[in-house]
Amino acid sequence: MNNKYISIIKNAPDGFGLEETDTWQKTFPRIDSWKEISHLYKHPQLESAKDFTALSMFTYQSYFHDVYESICSQNSIKDKIFGGKMEAYFQYKELKPEHHSLTLFEDKSYRLDFSNFNALRKLNISRCRNAVEIIVPKDNTLEGFEVIGGQQLKIINGLESLSNVKYLSIKKCNKFKNFNLAGELKQLVFLNLSENKGLTHINFLEGHPNIVFLYLIGCSKVIKNPSTIEILKSLPKLKFLRIAANMSERANLKEKLPNIHS
Repeated sequence: MNNKYISIIKNAPDGFGLEETDTWQKTFPRIDSWKEISHLYKHPQLESAKDFTALSMFTYQSYFHDVYESICSQNSIKDKIFGGKMEAYFQYKELKPEHHSLTLFEDKSYRLDFSNFNALRKLNISRCRNAVEIIVPKDNTLEGFEVIGGQQLKIINGLESLSNVKYLSIKKCNKFKNFNLAGELKQLVFLNLSENKGLTHINFLEGHPNIVFLYLIGCSKVIKNPSTIEILKSLPKLKFLRIAANMSERANLKEKLPNIHS
């Protein structure tokens, strides 16, 4: 199985053209647990920029995307009086205890409480534009966590306690400010904080022991921060970086971080 995964990644199309990539992605298996792919992040055969681009796509498509046993939507909303206000809360009537992965898409609730969903390994919250607060599962089973398009999101309650998370993506959440919490998750291997306009530095990642992939696309203020280069140099396992930068800034990155693919 290990050799099969390496073979798939090595067979990625040159240039990643649309049609060729689509055909290639159709060969991807379904991967339920991070343990199945953890070896890929330190495999000696994966060393080029193409390899790491392919590994990133393979991880997202096979492990994290379109593999959910339960797809829940805005139909799950109920109203409840809380704190003197009428707020929308969500509930899941069809989620079974054995479900390990969940996508919540375009839910209209203001508060998303996953605290009792203790069997989850993967949680994807996408385009829940009204959500101000997310409460993560209490148990330490979550391996992958993604929030995309949380336009009103300000609080991720319990994020710092997810000590088993390997894959974390918080994208397009422009009102969320407490990215420092990501620095406390020392098992992180894959971190994507792209398209967050309020992100101005990555000082909270200094010396992080395990990050291999770091995405900072659309965060143009980060590269202009004087501390950024030194922080990136302090990440001992960093192999792949995507960051908003102009030509001059990219040249400087290449000079200061010659072993990092970008």
